[in-house]
Amino acid sequence: ILKLTNSNTIKNILSSNLFYFIVLLVYLILCFYFLSINNENRLFSSTDPQDYIISAEGLLECKNFAYKYDNCLPKSWNTPGYPLFISMHMLIFENYIFFVIFSQLILLLLTAYFSKKIIDLHYPNISKWVFLLVLFNPNSYLTANLIQTETLFTFLLVYFIYLLNVCKNYKEYVLLGFITATCAYVRPAFYYFTLISPFVFFIYAKYFRNINYKKSIYMASISGIISLMLVGLWVNRNYHIFNEPVFVSNSGAYVWDNLIEISRLENDNKKIVEKYNILTKQISEKYPVYGAIQTPMSSKILIIEAKKEFDFSFDLIIKATIKSLTNLYLSGGGANLERLITGEEKSFSKLNKSYMDFTFNFKSLINEILSIHFFPILFSIFIKILSLFGIIFLILKSNFKFIVLTLFPIAYLTPLYGFIGQSRFRVPLEPSFAILATIGIFYIYLILKKYKNVYFN
Repeated sequence: ILKLTNSNTIKNILSSNLFYFIVLLVYLILCFYFLSINNENRLFSSTDPQDYIISAEGLLECKNFAYKYDNCLPKSWNTPGYPLFISMHMLIFENYIFFVIFSQLILLLLTAYFSKKIIDLHYPNISKWVFLLVLFNPNSYLTANLIQTETLFTFLLVYFIYLLNVCKNYKEYVLLGFITATCAYVRPAFYYFTLISPFVFFIYAKYFRNINYKKSIYMASISGIISLMLVGLWVNRNYHIFNEPVFVSNSGAYVWDNLIEISRLENDNKKIVEKYNILTKQISEKYPVYGAIQTPMSSKILIIEAKKEFDFSFDLIIKATIKSLTNLYLSGGGANLERLITGEEKSFSKLNKSYMDFTFNFKSLINEILSIHFFPILFSIFIKILSLFGIIFLILKSNFKFIVLTLFPIAYLTPLYGFIGQSRFRVPLEPSFAILATIGIFYIYLILKKYKNVYFN
């Protein structure tokens, strides 16, 4: 019996090693192809790449997070996390864009690894499939080939969740606090979490990991205070420069982007755009040093004025919410694929008219489904369906702790995207969907196995 057990163990190890060897080999071949894509296509495909690149150059030349081409004026629009990541590559490599992408492909690999480690804590037998789904998710992979913050942020977020579940000593608590703050420096949306992090860390340690009361307070205090101190440094920096205690100053413009997106559904967005342009012109005259560049002062004015414009019907808000969630959860990143490979965007918008225009036409829908551009969307739809089965399985097993763990990124980030959901915003949510979808596949397998045993034996 012992020999048979050892033999089975060896076979399982060899089978597992072969699986990872094949997966990594395919990933390597795929990376070779996408790394050969020229930089012009990458910049064309990315969202606001020049802003990140110029900010990175500003860090090096202005020795500050500043507007390089505006006399090194201090910048508060966003945070320096991702520009710092780019500037590190600028210091070492001449063709820094290539190596930024190379680093992001490694980060995606690490994201898949730590996603596997998270599910290993609960369902180790199916963890390799999580590794596979995260690594080859079209949206995540294509975004890793662009100059955008999502890949770095997603890695940090997954590593943060992993640390939250395994940290045991002082050094690991310190690292958890540091990673929490770093998430905010890369994606400012995580700043709000840092404000409540001591409380969340205590609740999670005490009631989810069953750590004793004293040690839970110890963990929450160390991790939470370090996180608050680190983001507080940036708030203090902005306060001394702009006399406003803010982490970033993009809230005002973001609110108007949401207004424009809602009004577009009534074909009334031109009116909102005109008001926004008039408002930014008035702000430029009031603050001539910065002009139209966003600052905490201009952001405050934009938010006040936006409240006056938010006069939409309930039906329109519901429609805008549905469209945003559809874009966020079901868009596949097909446009990025076309842009990266061809350097153009012609076919995607045309072949995905129902999706892009939020309209329904049976004939055009059939053409869309039959096109290769629809594959990323189809993949995304299947993952969401399987995720629902995964949630059902966890509920039936009363594994509510793991539900909270996997749904945290989805529940926290989704409301912050407002009415402008996009496929790139879903990248930090993809590991959660991959974990839930894998559990969903496992659940379906158990159902089919039970059905076979009942009706065929």
